[in-house]
Amino acid sequence: LGVALWLAVGGGLLEIYAWARSETLFITLLLLVGWLLMRWEEHPSLAGALAVGLLTAWMTFVRWMGLAVVAWALLWMGWVVWQRRLARGWKHLALAAAGAGVPVGALLLVNRLAAGAATNRRLLWHPPSAAKWQQALQTVGEWFCTACRLDARGEMLVGALAVVGALGVVVFAWRRAARHQEACGAFVGRWGSFVVLYFGALVAAITLVDAATPLDKRLLAPLLPVLSLVLAVAAWECLRRRPIALTAGSVLWALFLAFTLWGDYHAFYDMRWGGVAVRSFRWQQAEIWKAVRTLPPDVLVLTNDMEGTIYYTNRPAHLLDVPVLKDGRLYHYDASLAEMVPLPYADMRAWGEALARSLQGKCVAVVYVTLKQPSNPALEQAMDVVARYRSGLLLAPPGGKACLRR
Repeated sequence: LGVALWLAVGGGLLEIYAWARSETLFITLLLLVGWLLMRWEEHPSLAGALAVGLLTAWMTFVRWMGLAVVAWALLWMGWVVWQRRLARGWKHLALAAAGAGVPVGALLLVNRLAAGAATNRRLLWHPPSAAKWQQALQTVGEWFCTACRLDARGEMLVGALAVVGALGVVVFAWRRAARHQEACGAFVGRWGSFVVLYFGALVAAITLVDAATPLDKRLLAPLLPVLSLVLAVAAWECLRRRPIALTAGSVLWALFLAFTLWGDYHAFYDMRWGGVAVRSFRWQQAEIWKAVRTLPPDVLVLTNDMEGTIYYTNRPAHLLDVPVLKDGRLYHYDASLAEMVPLPYADMRAWGEALARSLQGKCVAVVYVTLKQPSNPALEQAMDVVARYRSGLLLAPPGGKACLRR
């Protein structure tokens, strides 16, 4: 229960939940694979082995790091088969490998036929820099102390202490459980091997395939629930025979959870109301969307936030390319050139006036959304303001208000 509460309020996963990123599904499938491995280990069956293989293949379709989960599952099953001298164990391994290999192989073949490359990657040598390792420590430090509001050095220090402390507790508990042949030893060994393999695969990917892969919250996210579970089981194994130490540890854990929840209160509030992009209440309740929905159906909509406008108004919209002021000049992003291109306007006011002239006589609504961008005085001066809200402006070209109010 304590680990479940921690995973619910931990800032590292809170952001991933709010964004509804692929890690949410990846972590769910990972825990399901771990459960299936445990069930197969308790009652080996060909159906269980196939289920493990198919589920790891599905994880590879969700994120390419699922390949590390495939390797972990097969290696752990191989270890169990070898250790127990399991009869017909090779059939279990072969079936699990086929369940994982056939779908993944089919995906690589489709990529090869459609794009000319199975993975679109080349092997090069570029080991992780010191900044990558520092980023990993910062991520761990932020996980374990989300409410501390530390600077980069403080996060690295907390991360290093957390890694060393957790490693010591886990090794001690694993050796103790193995000596007494207790079930928690297998649990710690199973998930501990996943941590080593997954992190090793990340380092190998950075070293040989993609140097730009960060060691940030997203890539390390699958390790947080696993490390939390392993550490909780290891701590229980260390303390359960010492009632006083167990009570003290439980009290400290409860205080830590309360401190984390208190520190994350603003994060909860901001993500609920300020939200992450279009999924926040502030966006859902914005008055500007109601105004756009009441426009006549033949009105052309130009907006600086095309995604939000289409999503909330359920009508077509075109992007209003608002220029950026840089070094005294106006630029806009040219997608065909993939670079910023200078514009022939002296300032934003000149751009606004040119835009108004180009739209004059047309039945056009300019929807300038201010939910994540500042106001734009140039547009207000050059066009007629139809409606003004805290969430944005509804504008019309000079003399075009009547077209929007039919």
